Amino acid sequence: MNDFILPGVIATTVDHVEPWFMILGSSIFILTYLAIAFEKQIRVDKTISAMFGSSLMLFFILESPQHGGEGAAQDAYSYFVDFNVIFLLAGMMLIVNLLRETGVFEYLAIRCAKAGRGQPLAVLTLLLVVTAVLSAFLDNVTTVLLIAPVTFLVAEQLNAPPLMFLIPEALASNIGGTATLIGDPPNILIGSYAKLDFVSFLQVLTPFICVLMAMFIVILLLLLRGKITVTAEQRARVMDLNEKRAITNPRLLKKSLFIVALTLAGFMLHGVFRLEPGVVAMGGAALLLLLTRANVEKALEGVEWPTLFFFLGLFIVVNGGVKAGLIDLLAEKAMSVMGSNPYVAAVALLWISGICAGIMNNVSFTAAALPVVKAVAASFPTVEAAPFWWALALGACLGGNLTPVGAAANLVICNISAKSGKPISFGQFMRWGAPCAIGSLILASGYICLLVRWGTIN
Repeated sequence: MNDFILPGVIATTVDHVEPWFMILGSSIFILTYLAIAFEKQIRVDKTISAMFGSSLMLFFILESPQHGGEGAAQDAYSYFVDFNVIFLLAGMMLIVNLLRETGVFEYLAIRCAKAGRGQPLAVLTLLLVVTAVLSAFLDNVTTVLLIAPVTFLVAEQLNAPPLMFLIPEALASNIGGTATLIGDPPNILIGSYAKLDFVSFLQVLTPFICVLMAMFIVILLLLLRGKITVTAEQRARVMDLNEKRAITNPRLLKKSLFIVALTLAGFMLHGVFRLEPGVVAMGGAALLLLLTRANVEKALEGVEWPTLFFFLGLFIVVNGGVKAGLIDLLAEKAMSVMGSNPYVAAVALLWISGICAGIMNNVSFTAAALPVVKAVAASFPTVEAAPFWWALALGACLGGNLTPVGAAANLVICNISAKSGKPISFGQFMRWGAPCAIGSLILASGYICLLVRWGTIN
């Protein structure tokens, strides 16, 4: 097998790694991932697990002098840790946090309810479309965090079961987030690692996701038809809601929307100006803070620091897995299973990604899968590498709908619902999520085969 190199890491092969060193590094890697996957059962936050695992990797694997570890920690901090991803996440968190203060998300939810004339399925359709679009251009976690509380208000006014709104919103956020570079954390990881820009995601994934989202809504409406009924009085209560009261700061809203538009334009043109997406996001956040004269300390409180530290730890844990030879071994096994047919390999990669992401969380799976996918793509010299990256993106993002732990947006919805006295059980979520994930992966399989065909080098 050819060597493949992660940024900041000397290439390793299984043959060149001492058995005890590989066992130690693999054990730390596997135990860390198990702790992340079962954080609810062991009652240890995934961020703590990632930080603890990264500390062990730095101490025993990356800084090991007898294995060329001198200075490796410096590489791990400054080079292997993908600060483009960190800056992109932090910048968008700051922008969205300031946008949240305007009340625009509550405004959109109420407008959807009134535009649907209080008819439950019409309201649900509009909420799902708004959720998917916002998830694509902001991020799916923030979107559901802001839309879900207002959904409870709408459901209460309609006397409708909140779960019939909340679970579909979680699924729609993951589908919509798949469409762009910044919509879902797995795409951010893939885009940065594989050097795929914002426009590439728009050109390749967005059209397919639009079709998939339309099919998801149609099927959902057919399944729910006749299951929610409302009275004229309940519809009237919805129509009496005043969306204008939701906008608390019109001036901030105008400035925020201007910066969001400018930032999105920067994402589309970042390849032209040779700027990393992280630079664009941080620039947009800094400009918004400057224009609004916002309280910096208050704005920083809205940054999801546990998420950023989770990514930092995860990068180092995966780096240690590469250094120990585990990722090489996994890549070899993956290629032996997938065989020599690029169509089979791409579709297998899609389904493996979907199932594993649904079981162990799509962010942690994607971080570990990046070097494996790079090795698989390199084994097919007659096919461009891009289709294999799209297979990983579609598998990880759409597979996240499989279970409540598959994607962060799912967990957010479940937590909000539980705090409101309407807990969503694992089985309840899977009854909605599993068919959605499996159906999405079936459709994605055909699309991936087309991408492989178009990417074949004559």
